[in-house]
Amino acid sequence: MPAEAVEPEFIHSIYGLSLRANRPLPGFSQVPSDSKIDLRVWLFPNAPLGEAAQGSMDAHVDEGEEEIRYISPWTGEFGIPLLTLHQLRGPGTYRLRYDDGTQFLIDPAGTEIRAWWPAETSFEDTVTYLSGPVLGFVLHSRGILNLHASAVDVGGRALVLLGPAGAGKSTTAAAFARQGFPVLTDDLTAVLECENGFSAQPGYARICLTPEATQSFYGRADALPEIAPNWDKRSLELGAPTTGGALGARFASQALPLGAIYVLGDREEGGSAHKVEPLDPQEGLKFLLANTYMQYLLTPEQRAREFPIIARVVAQVPLRKISPAGGAERLAELCGVLAEDFAREA
Repeated sequence: MPAEAVEPEFIHSIYGLSLRANRPLPGFSQVPSDSKIDLRVWLFPNAPLGEAAQGSMDAHVDEGEEEIRYISPWTGEFGIPLLTLHQLRGPGTYRLRYDDGTQFLIDPAGTEIRAWWPAETSFEDTVTYLSGPVLGFVLHSRGILNLHASAVDVGGRALVLLGPAGAGKSTTAAAFARQGFPVLTDDLTAVLECENGFSAQPGYARICLTPEATQSFYGRADALPEIAPNWDKRSLELGAPTTGGALGARFASQALPLGAIYVLGDREEGGSAHKVEPLDPQEGLKFLLANTYMQYLLTPEQRAREFPIIARVVAQVPLRKISPAGGAERLAELCGVLAEDFAREA
């Protein structure tokens, strides 16, 4: 009789978690096969719901068996909410359902993820969800602080750029990359508490840029590949520290001590100079609480659990506010100002 087929396994690391997947995950760091596994990930193309729900997360997912925890106020092309979060009443398993039909099942402890997607979308689309919102949700489930922030390696410490969507986190990180600074993570920064303070964890090895930012950096809006077939953002791939990506952008693949957090303020188009100033601890606490990643999915208990962690970050890590002057033409200058200030504060 023929030997039973063995499901392939691929070991990766991201945001301080080691995960085992049934498919290789582009942009995720590879780690040795004997690494301790924190998370299992199964991905099923065009799979029916029943198949994706097999195994230790076996559950009935009829609408009557679920409680809706969150519905996005924004709708997609067909008038369906962009994201709906369900929780199964029995086992407590979460289901994230996107408007394009992509769905994820996540166990309550954040140790298993099962994903499937319809024929109209793609594996790349699913990995884009996985690397951002889904893993952000998992980090919260595991009690790990994750900030809506990008981070770069400046002198062996993490310079963190914090702010809401559209604040310029990714664009500023890309400007740092163009000056030779390795980028640790884009948009989501996982923060772990350690014996000597806090460390920022490496994320996905790319920076997502708008077509406008791509145009300003590289002369054409389509100079970089799309991050996935159904997304309009562009992907600046980050390479090894010695070689860099296709455009020389480097990836910081190891966790770094958290040096300082810079809150991106409003841009002063007519300003003559970039303004950097310290943040009052109370104001800093408010900024960090307002800019944890995917915070709208958190339960009151999860919010209460992360509050003392954020309070300790505020007490131990320098918090600064940056008000950039001018537009994209002054980003290189902005990076210089930030790097000089960081050298004094971190």
